[in-house]
Amino acid sequence: MVRRCVPLIACAVLFLSAAPACAATGDITAALHSSSPASSPAGATGGGQLLNTPAGQSANSESPIPVPASNIPPPGHRLSADTVLQIAGALPKMRAVRAKYPGSFGDAYLKAPFHWQVSYFSRNGQKEIGQVIIADSSGRVLEQWSGFQVAWSMARGYPGAFGRHVNALYVWLPLCVLFILPFLDFRRPFSLLHLDLLVLLSFSISLAFFNHGHIYASVPLSYPPMLYLLARMLALARRGGRGLQQRPLRLLVPVPWLALGVVFLLGFRIALNVTDSNVIDVGYAGVIGAERAVDGRSLYGSYPSDNEHGDTYGPVNYEAYVPFEQIFGWSGTWDDLPAAHAAAIFFDLLATALLFGLAPAWAAFTSAPASSLREIGRAGETRFRRIFGKSLVVAQVAFSVALLSAAGVFARNLANVKGKIGATAAPGLPYTDYYLTKPRTIGMSLKVDL
Repeated sequence: MVRRCVPLIACAVLFLSAAPACAATGDITAALHSSSPASSPAGATGGGQLLNTPAGQSANSESPIPVPASNIPPPGHRLSADTVLQIAGALPKMRAVRAKYPGSFGDAYLKAPFHWQVSYFSRNGQKEIGQVIIADSSGRVLEQWSGFQVAWSMARGYPGAFGRHVNALYVWLPLCVLFILPFLDFRRPFSLLHLDLLVLLSFSISLAFFNHGHIYASVPLSYPPMLYLLARMLALARRGGRGLQQRPLRLLVPVPWLALGVVFLLGFRIALNVTDSNVIDVGYAGVIGAERAVDGRSLYGSYPSDNEHGDTYGPVNYEAYVPFEQIFGWSGTWDDLPAAHAAAIFFDLLATALLFGLAPAWAAFTSAPASSLREIGRAGETRFRRIFGKSLVVAQVAFSVALLSAAGVFARNLANVKGKIGATAAPGLPYTDYYLTKPRTIGMSLKVDL
């Protein structure tokens, strides 16, 4: 039975080693236009409304300061606004962008510590179409962005934006080796198993391009492995699972070592979460929504300015954060957000436990009862089998209790919402659930009857 669990152990290894350190932590900001002026400046003189960003979120998060057009450098600076506008305007990428938007104009901004930012806007000033970062000391162009990378700093490939040190080659490559090494069969180097493993690891290529801001290469590179996996699953489904394990899976290491490797990777993942991760807007929105759900307030509209679109992830996401927000609280600002870190750790543990909890069911489903009994009779009950079986029982009971507790919290909050809505609704008439209605969506509301 233990050997039949190897595929699920492999899935756990993939989940823990070939993914960023934290599902809910990684990017500095997803919806944050961290280095962009507001989308509608006052005019070409640089009198723009600036976006307030959370302090300490990024080295690029300082709000730019508008500088009127002038050939005189500001105090303490070497370049003037006219000079940086001239430098940016000579760039081929900016010339191409402006050619697509007749009537566009540029504004100059100071950006700490000693950088300039030139932003180009469409004719009506409603859209920022290009952005250039220039070093004040040398006049060298440090960054230039167009398209969606203007508004979305998460797509620029800033170091540490996703996963931080887990993306370093000295961490990522050993994790890839740990994933593929136990399953290598040197006697059959061209086996389909090796191809499957290489295809799974090929997602790292797309990730590498993404981490360096090459989005137009990263996205297409993710399609071939997904299409391969789809074809493999369809082929297996067509055969009804026949051929899934035509011969025993040969391992370079004993199965207990593989299980210990999963435990090590799980601990490593949790350690990275605690010591080397930051919470993105999804986790931040989850904590905000959880606090609002507990208080019975509307989940939509009037979110903090540093995450004003955080009301887009739905009630289920916010309810999932409720237990952790209640335990760890929320300061009201985008700080370290321990509740979000705790939620990510819990969901990692839950996913791993479910994988191993499904192992007995998978083994029973893929083998005939008679052959399973004969195998158990031949193998006997080893110490590892006893420990493994008891661990599965304990894990399943613990997570069942946790899921029941979460369901209780969800039901309690739903009851609170029902009480608040029912108190304001006219008897016998349908009413609009303000708790689930998004005010910004014109002409749409959700009718409920609790």
